[in-house]
Amino acid sequence: MLITIVHVLMILMFLLGLLGLAVLTLVKPLRKWLKASSVWVGLVPLVLALMGLGLISAAYVTASDFIVTPINIEELFWIALFCSGTLLLNLGWLTLWQSHRVLGRSLGLVGMGISLVGLGLAVLQGGQVPRAIEQAEAEMQAAFGPNYAKKIPTELANTQRTSAFSLVDYFKGVALDSDKVKLTADIVYRTVDNQKLTLDIYEPTLGKAGALRPTLVVVHGGGWQIGDKSELPALNYYLAARGWTVFSLNYRLLPQYPFPYATEDVQCALAYINQNSKNYGVDTGRMTILGRSAGATMALTTAYMPSPIGSAATCGVMPALRGVVSYYGETNMATWYDHGGGNSLTIPYLGGTPSQQPENYRLASPLTYVNRTLPPTLLIHGDKDSIVNIEQSLILIPRLKENGNQVALIRIAWPGHGFDTWRNGFSNQIALYYTERFLNLVTN
Repeated sequence: MLITIVHVLMILMFLLGLLGLAVLTLVKPLRKWLKASSVWVGLVPLVLALMGLGLISAAYVTASDFIVTPINIEELFWIALFCSGTLLLNLGWLTLWQSHRVLGRSLGLVGMGISLVGLGLAVLQGGQVPRAIEQAEAEMQAAFGPNYAKKIPTELANTQRTSAFSLVDYFKGVALDSDKVKLTADIVYRTVDNQKLTLDIYEPTLGKAGALRPTLVVVHGGGWQIGDKSELPALNYYLAARGWTVFSLNYRLLPQYPFPYATEDVQCALAYINQNSKNYGVDTGRMTILGRSAGATMALTTAYMPSPIGSAATCGVMPALRGVVSYYGETNMATWYDHGGGNSLTIPYLGGTPSQQPENYRLASPLTYVNRTLPPTLLIHGDKDSIVNIEQSLILIPRLKENGNQVALIRIAWPGHGFDTWRNGFSNQIALYYTERFLNLVTN
């Protein structure tokens, strides 16, 4: 969530409100001139208040969809700045007319009321943050023990975020410390069908010489149709600056490459890293995997499969994974199809409907591979996800627990699909806080 033109406008509106309040209450010549002019000038702050309420409403409307717009539920505190500015401006107008024209006072009161409604909606949403954090903490303690945080080595714990949500970071930005990271792009890990498949490596520039580092493999989303390894690099930079080596990979996409080609590529990337671990200074005994959406499905499948699928068997030995993180991933492809969430994606990816291709639907589903020897799992999902319903995470949990596996669900009430696009927002700050702790816990 970088500072954009929209954010600048929000800040300017707040500053305008402060200035307007000061001028309308303290500058006597201007007060005198305004009182002599048309009272209908008061429509200006009122209209601005309506604009603020409209922005808040738009944010709620876009909450359940993956819409990369300047106005989203994650931007509510920015919009609250705008509403605060209109509130101050209308307060100044009300003060100007407090002992004079009824119409002037009425315009000021209505404008203040509208501004307060907008602010109230923002606070209402922000008020859910503590509850979400409380639920997430309870999940982590239930899965990994009430003292799970104390199991993380002190030197790692000292690098972690100290709170699950910071208002300062919301406006200023979560510190990525990218200057402490070396990025090596486009390393070829596999050549297949005359196509070079590549990955990017994020490595810390600081640390003990010769020390092997924990490793995270990141699999991008995009419905098996689109996407690239360079997307959403913030998490990669953040973890690399704190001692991790992060590999972000590309894989073959539709329409030319349906299931299981992409999953084969993910597994071959793991084998490549395993074979070249000494060159990259990584500890393959502390390797984890994380995916988003379609990438999460393949991350889970790869972590749960007892053996490589298809041509991945020719790529070499995959290391045992210490943990897997799923950001809003699909876990049962047939159920996802039945609920209508992924019809346009599952049919081209799996070659038809569940009745036409039952084996593909079974093999592509992480749920198929649940057994008693799986690595710990962290699921992160928003309740408002209209593309991959949260049910996809919920149906996996009992199966994992029945088989004695550790699993925690970070369930956030308000966001939709792809919420971590807004990297400083409520949702991603919570997700980052627990992703970081999960990874440090399972690799030590």
